Amino acid sequence: MKKYMLICLLLVLILVCIGCSQAKPAPSEPSATEPLVTEPTVTQPIEPNEPEQGMGGTGRATLEYKYDIYKHFYSLSTSFVELADEEEFRQWRATFDNEDGTTNYEDINLLTFIEEFDIPREAFEEVNNSYSAPLLSDEQVEALYSKDPTQLADCFANSYAIRVGDEIYPPKWVATHTAEEIAEAGITLEVLSEKCVEWAETFGELSEIHAQTQAKLAEYKAYAENKQ
Repeated sequence: MKKYMLICLLLVLILVCIGCSQAKPAPSEPSATEPLVTEPTVTQPIEPNEPEQGMGGTGRATLEYKYDIYKHFYSLSTSFVELADEEEFRQWRATFDNEDGTTNYEDINLLTFIEEFDIPREAFEEVNNSYSAPLLSDEQVEALYSKDPTQLADCFANSYAIRVGDEIYPPKWVATHTAEEIAEAGITLEVLSEKCVEWAETFGELSEIHAQTQAKLAEYKAYAENKQ
């Protein structure tokens, strides 16, 4: 009898152990003290990041845009877009698409967005500061709302471009303008020479932009000699 009871007890213990090993833990509940933070989703990065052949793998924005895409001048997050009427925004956005399938991406930016839809600064700052990592600094927001060329250049200028006062001249601008136009823009031969060295290091000596700017540098040197 005692042997029978002992066997039954062992069977019960085995069944209990099996049940415990198969039991799934209850899903944990989110902490009430830790709010969920959703970072802004950028819907208009406006750098077509595809590298261009002959450009040393560098995207269009670095070569052509006045302002730096990495400083979010061209970033329209979904939260910013929601400050405008959805249908009006859609129509505005469509105006930058060309019949040949290209898009004027450089013209779609935070400054043109703010101007087009008359976005109040208070509403803009509320959205910008609602995330753990705001897209823009206070200085950048101030530059956008001041519309001051100096402040905009200070905060957003493309570091690969040549800056003369408040004007910004990207590498592609230099490559596609005459020596006379470059001189009239206030770009000196010394500055262009230094920048061409930087562009060679950045874009590569086999890149198309290097060949173009080197040719333009030679043209400028000849132009300067003839002017003397």
